[in-house]
Formats: sequence, C-alpha cells, structure tokens
Amino acid sequence: MIDTPVLRQLARLGSLEEVIARQVPGGFVVIVRNGIEEEALLAQRGGPRTFRHLDTLCSFLAQVGVLRFTVEAGNFGTQNALRI
Repeated sequence: MIDTPVLRQLARLGSLEEVIARQVPGGFVVIVRNGIEEEALLAQRGGPRTFRHLDTLCSFLAQVGVLRFTVEAGNFGTQNALRI
C-alpha cells in the first residue's frame, strides 16, 4: 500500500503512471498502477482508504497534485468484495 505523503511526492515528481478511482462497496479506493503492480492508498488506521463520494476523492487527489485519473465504476450497485 502507498501512503499520502508518498503519493504527493510521486505526483510532484511526475512519476505516477496511472491513478485509478476504483468503485468498491461503500465508495471508492485510490489505486496507483506502475507497470503491472497496483497499490491502494493506505488509510491512517490501516487498510485501504475508502472515499464515500467521488467528488471528495477528486478534491483529495487535486490537493495532493494528481490532476488526471481513471474511474472504474464497474461495481456500481453491487456487493462485490474489494479487489486489490
């Protein structure tokens, strides 16, 4: 998993290959993809950080310097398990 300070630094350096907002039950998680590896954004208390609303996630990413990301909303309305 990746924490917020690292995400901010990677964004500042232009080292992010792809950032994904992936829908999961209860909201969205941030996934950072570099090559074939995927890492979720870490919550302060452990586990992946979940954003209940896409607009909140968008504001957060803008604050840390991520201006472009992909949304995967394929699980909209389903109760699928978190795929990370």
